[in-house]
Amino acid sequence: MKVAFCGNIANILYQIAKALREQSSINAHLYIDVLNPMGMRPESDTPSLKDHYPHWIHHIIYNGGSEYAVLSD
Repeated sequence: MKVAFCGNIANILYQIAKALREQSSINAHLYIDVLNPMGMRPESDTPSLKDHYPHWIHHIIYNGGSEYAVLSD
């Protein structure tokens, strides 16, 4: 099963997606807005991720509505 998490408020969705990937067969992906402040980015919890996101973390541009554009796969 593939699950998409959109956003990363307080870095919680990063932790959930990471745990699902490590502890189950769920193919979790995280989509984060390029304009998110540092505290809402995965590297705020795991500094080694800065500029080196794994394939399951994607950058998007979110316009605040229901549309977004994926910048990385």
